[in-house]
Amino acid sequence: MPSPIRRLLTLGIVIGLAIGIWTQRSLLVASVQHVPQLGLVAALVIVGLIVGERFARAWMMRHAVGQLTHAEGFVVHDVGAAASYGLPAGGAIGAGLRYQIVRTAGVRTEPFLAGVTVFGIAMAASSWLLPALFLVIELATGRGTAVDGLLLGLTLLVPALAGLTWWSLLCSDRVFGRVVAIASWCAARAGRRIRVIRGFDVSERLASLRTQTRTSISRLPALLIGAVAAQVLAAAILFVALRALTPETRLDVVEFGQVFFLTRVVSSLAPTPGGVGAVETGLTASLVMLGVDAPAALASVVVYRLATFVVPIATGLLCWMVWHRRSVLAPQPADEATLEQVTGLLSPATVLPSGSAVVRSR
Repeated sequence: MPSPIRRLLTLGIVIGLAIGIWTQRSLLVASVQHVPQLGLVAALVIVGLIVGERFARAWMMRHAVGQLTHAEGFVVHDVGAAASYGLPAGGAIGAGLRYQIVRTAGVRTEPFLAGVTVFGIAMAASSWLLPALFLVIELATGRGTAVDGLLLGLTLLVPALAGLTWWSLLCSDRVFGRVVAIASWCAARAGRRIRVIRGFDVSERLASLRTQTRTSISRLPALLIGAVAAQVLAAAILFVALRALTPETRLDVVEFGQVFFLTRVVSSLAPTPGGVGAVETGLTASLVMLGVDAPAALASVVVYRLATFVVPIATGLLCWMVWHRRSVLAPQPADEATLEQVTGLLSPATVLPSGSAVVRSR
């Protein structure tokens, strides 16, 4: 998306969010008053779910990149997530920070980029396949409608097209050759203005990245399991908060899962960092449609966002500060240093959000 359009959309969402906060200030006050009703048991369960969700994502990053300990996988993931969630253009900044960390762990550039690519593919695929699963259950039990059938087709079509695209890039020399030609032309044009890009061998780098990605793609099934686990644990945080704050409301698990994952897919397309504004509005409105009291719904979403948005920013910032203080950065070879400066041009994290490859990751 062109930068001016992106900025305008972001500004529009921010203005809309500010107007919504002002017009719904009474609802916000009522929702804040609901949060203390969460209770100790529910709070402890939510803390356990947060730990499990962060563990799953750290395991995925470690397994995707390779040559990392679990602690390093946690640092790499959460530092990138903190940048992506908390900063404008955070995807590119997060990619650069992740690259610095893995370089000190002895990971070469191509395995890193390939690992991040496969990680994003797994997160994106799970983001679309989970709502498809709940829609299938809804239709199989006879409660589905024609709209559910259309949504099911869409949630299956997007990952299918994405899979076809990746298969073409990795397996078709003809398609890959065209991509290399376009990338080389763009690099040549950019090199007229950006000195560091001049002399950069796009063809060689892309060929190396393609070879490494072919190797890393074998990890995709395991990463899909980790991605599903992480997203289900995140959904469980909201579900537990809802049950604690609205014990009188009986939520159907299938209906909740369908609404939750569909809303997350749609809100992840918002241009704001981490989908701020879109996620809160979308989830609250969806829960109200399920019969949840509006203040309790918003209070539950606030708890969910604290767990899945604020906590990663805090842990990522802490990880970066500790790593930056303890690490002694070794000098990098000239070619790697050059690539580091243009990582934003090649890294999948520049186009995928907090954890996704087809849609923008959170």
